[in-house]
Amino acid sequence: VLWSAAKSADGGSTFVRDTITSAGIASGSRHVIAGMASRRNNGFDGNDPNMCYWTSLDEPQTTDAVTYTLQVFQEYWETGSLIIGQSSGDSDVFGWTTPVSIVAMEIRKVVSDSDLVADTATTADTSSDTCSCAQSDIESALIALGYSGDIGSIVQVQSMVSDIKATLSPSGTWVEASAEYRVSITPQYADSKISVTFDFGWNGHGLSENTIVLWSAAKSTDGGSTFVRDTITSAGIASGSRHVIAGMASRRNNGFDANDPNMCHWTIYDEPQTTDTVTYTLQVFQEYWETGSLTIGQSNGVYGDSDVFGWTTPVTIIAMEIRNA
Repeated sequence: VLWSAAKSADGGSTFVRDTITSAGIASGSRHVIAGMASRRNNGFDGNDPNMCYWTSLDEPQTTDAVTYTLQVFQEYWETGSLIIGQSSGDSDVFGWTTPVSIVAMEIRKVVSDSDLVADTATTADTSSDTCSCAQSDIESALIALGYSGDIGSIVQVQSMVSDIKATLSPSGTWVEASAEYRVSITPQYADSKISVTFDFGWNGHGLSENTIVLWSAAKSTDGGSTFVRDTITSAGIASGSRHVIAGMASRRNNGFDANDPNMCHWTIYDEPQTTDTVTYTLQVFQEYWETGSLTIGQSNGVYGDSDVFGWTTPVTIIAMEIRNA
């Protein structure tokens, strides 16, 4: 299955892929996409997950509205259907639902120091060739250069990088992966958006081959005493017995040995509507009829740290406050 971003400059009447700046280059009969390719996980049942995440870059060269959408292509000799956003069956206690999230950011490409100084000096009514102006003058100059003030800007970034390894057997219950995997942020504005990105590797060699593992962000507003998932703005919508997550689903790669990798990367966004500290953490759930354990942050090779094909990678969580419109 091929997935691609497509864009429209006529209000959504027509969409194209190949004019997106980061799309591939035409070569023979190949499909030109600004996206990724994937295939079905050959797992046990209708809950098997396939997660997609990518970033496209575009330079539309316009100030008119541009609309981006998701397009999909399936090999024509293969039959059947795919479902976006959930597994099959609302009554399945191992089902899952997760939203489709598309985030577009306008990034100001080039601003020269001389332009900034000149416009700031003009705004401040001074002939100085150095910028010793008030913050309000600088903001006014940025607006004159095409910025929209503080709306949509990144207010602050908080991050957590941990080399702590966690071995878990979260069979049939949601657990926090580790108290070390927490990042806290104190919004400066009550109406800000909080964007949180998770990036880590895990090894499932200790699990049964068809074990499905759910991963989710969870948040706390009481200093980490209690965490919830379903109140995160970008969490899925409750539907039957499905697990509501702000994250992704994955399953063990059925590879050759205990060094087989499983990588997770996703971004959630939240509107906590507070200026009090909010703490985000990583939670994990495993099908309860499957046994065994998983390890976060490293492979689980039979030779341990002396395994020449082993690997170790930190858990990284980055939280950004974005000034909302």
